[in-house]
Amino acid sequence: MTTAAAVAVSRDDGRTRYLTAPWIAEAHTRDLLRPTPRARP
Repeated sequence: MTTAAAVAVSRDDGRTRYLTAPWIAEAHTRDLLRPTPRARP
């Protein structure tokens, strides 16, 4: 398993664009204030 962080590039109209490493095939979202629930695609 390979992991990497994402960087928020822009936020506009309730949408956020992220910059990820080129080897990332899929990404999930996790609330860092409540890390116990499962991550969302």
